[in-house]
This record gives sequence, structure tokens and C-alpha cells, in this order.
Amino acid sequence: MRFMRYSRFLLSGVLVMLLFACGGSDDRLASSSSPKRQPFFDFFNDIRLEVSELENQYSRLDGFTAETKKFLENRTAQQKYKIGGFYFEKGLNREQGAHDYADRFYPDGAVIHCIVYPPDQQGIWQNLLGFNKGKGIQVGQNYVYYQVFTAQPTDTDLENKIEAIIERNMEKHAAKIGALIY
Repeated sequence: MRFMRYSRFLLSGVLVMLLFACGGSDDRLASSSSPKRQPFFDFFNDIRLEVSELENQYSRLDGFTAETKKFLENRTAQQKYKIGGFYFEKGLNREQGAHDYADRFYPDGAVIHCIVYPPDQQGIWQNLLGFNKGKGIQVGQNYVYYQVFTAQPTDTDLENKIEAIIERNMEKHAAKIGALIY
């Protein structure tokens, strides 16, 4: 009888702890199916959450948070990367080729791309640098590539804000995203 009374308290306590643990999560955060990749997803999520604060101010960012979460959690999309990455595009005309990348966009277009490459893909990373505003830096043993491209018209102010967010988060997460994943 005494055990029954205590077990009710114990069970109630466990239920309360579960409610607090489950209730506090942010549904905007993407989660990795691999614990090894979670530090990289934490990096991507911090970028995404900061950029999401700009979403209401810039029409070219409409759907950024939801689309990048979907991309990060899509296994097929993530299999294209050895470590991980996210991609967002708005207003990119995929049917029209153009000599100048900016001419391939509808009004208020944007592309935001962020990838972490392992050391054995340094050549791929290097080939992307400088191409269509692609930038990057070596972080520890890995390489971070990012592209922030706006067109029709170009919004240099927005590009600079997003690049600053990415760069700030590279510094913040350097110890974890610079480590080898395998």
C-alpha cells in the first residue's frame, strides 16, 4: 500500500518532467538522424534562426525557415553531402539559361547555400569559392562554403547581413564543426 502511494508520486513526477522536456522544443529546429551530424545541424539551425528574424522584412526570404528545415531533414538531399548542408532559393528561373547568373532570377530572387565539407573534399570547396558570390573558410579540419546571392535587384545590404550571421556562427561553432565526423 505504501509502495502504491509512492509510485503515484514517482509516476506523476516522471510525467511532469516529460511534459517539460517535450514542451520546450522549438519546432523550427531541424534535427539530424545521426548523432554525429547533430553539431553541424546545431550550426545550421543557429544560422537559420537568425535569418528567420529577417524573414518578415524581406519578401525574398518568404518560407526560408520552413524550406531549410525540410531540406536539412530530407535524407535524399543530405545524402548529397558527406557532412551536411542547407539550400534555399526564391525566384530562380531553372528553365532559362543565362551567361550572367543574376539574369536567371525573377524579381526579388535569392539563393542561400551553406555546406560543410570534409578534408577529402577540399578541391570541391576550392572550386566553388568566388563563383557566383561563393565564399568559404577552413574551420578546423573541415571547410565551410556559403553562398548568399540576391538578384533582380541585387540587395547588397541583405547579403551582408546574412553573410555576417553565417560568419558569426562559424566562429561560435568552430570547435564542433571543425572536427572530423568519421
